[in-house]
Amino acid sequence: MIIQGITDIGKIRRINQDNFLILQNKDVQLMLVADGMGGAKAGEIASLLACESIERQFNGMDFNELTIIEAKQWLKKAILTMNKEVYQASVENPDYSGMGTTAVAALFFEDVCLVANVGDSRCYIVNTAHEFIQISIDHSLVNEMVRLKRITAEQAKTHPQRSVLTNVCGVIPNIDIDIFEVHDFSLVMCCSDGVHSMLDDREIFSLLKSKETTASKVQHILHHANLHGGLDNITLTIAERGRL
Repeated sequence: MIIQGITDIGKIRRINQDNFLILQNKDVQLMLVADGMGGAKAGEIASLLACESIERQFNGMDFNELTIIEAKQWLKKAILTMNKEVYQASVENPDYSGMGTTAVAALFFEDVCLVANVGDSRCYIVNTAHEFIQISIDHSLVNEMVRLKRITAEQAKTHPQRSVLTNVCGVIPNIDIDIFEVHDFSLVMCCSDGVHSMLDDREIFSLLKSKETTASKVQHILHHANLHGGLDNITLTIAERGRL
């Protein structure tokens, strides 16, 4: 599995509050995107602490002889632990009060991709039938409104409350975590909303299905997100089977 990642401040923001991880522990790989929120540098701290927590837990784990169920349990527990650490930091330092971060992770274990999500950062896949699918479900107010058919998906893109999250790491001691088990994939992408708010699914898929290297694809998606305005920090990781 070849994994590449990139992050950029975008065209408008004064600070980059996104962070990402690409890790390997023997035959197991993990990538994570965290999009921080909060005043001053708090969002940057929240996403950094999230990455540091997951990295420490991943590097200290022995994945040998784990079942898929046990790997899934580890991923969920790791994010719960990370949430408590970010929350504790916000409680102990008044400058960080109220900070939080999204987290979307893809754990490549044996032939399975295990996806965990909190917030509105997303995980997409391209499967072996060349279909582009969003795996994660946004934990946002507008997505809940779409689910309840109060607004359309198109209206959600420009809704004034589109940035309001219903679930995020670090703000409260306990969170809900979505876990997905994906067996059919040739490419996996995790990204912050600086990607999916600037580019629609058709544009993202067009860039992902090119014959370019994985490294070129992350660069091109970043470039196009900035071309479309770069209104937020832009972060993404892409994992591909058998690519450079």
